Amino acid sequence: MFSDNDGSSTDSTQPTQLDWQQIIDGIDREMKRLGWSQEIGREYLIKTYGKKSRVKLTDDELMEFWDYLKNK
Repeated sequence: MFSDNDGSSTDSTQPTQLDWQQIIDGIDREMKRLGWSQEIGREYLIKTYGKKSRVKLTDDELMEFWDYLKNK
């Protein structure tokens, strides 16, 4: 725990750390926003990463995919 100047405590875990389900949910929201079907997403994953499913992506690849969708 860290103490702020005002005496309050903050947890030492990184607040920006996301769990796998949050990332998947975020990807789902972005795909829906873009109008991407599961097939379009699968084609992108195969073309970009050589993998047919998000569960086969590394953590870095998963975050890269999510960032790609958010910026599209």
